[in-house]
Amino acid sequence: MSDELEGIDMMLLQRFTPRETTTTVRGRKKAEKKSPADKRTLRRTGRTVQFNIRCQPEFKQAIERQAAERGMLMVEIIEQAFAVWMQQNGGQQ
Repeated sequence: MSDELEGIDMMLLQRFTPRETTTTVRGRKKAEKKSPADKRTLRRTGRTVQFNIRCQPEFKQAIERQAAERGMLMVEIIEQAFAVWMQQNGGQQ
């Protein structure tokens, strides 16, 4: 009788043991796909304000590609481009 109870207990334990959820698996896959330049969780950048823009897909892809090739963040590419624009147009940073 006690062997049978252990068998049932083991079956229930296996059936109701928490497993990885689909969200966890999906989240892990997304984390693996991130580019090496996207290390927001590994270093602090000091950037605290969100800036959303709408642009053509080709523009975004070009910035993503350049950032990945240089091991930079997309925002660093945009910041550098703005600094050059400011210099050329007599503005201050």
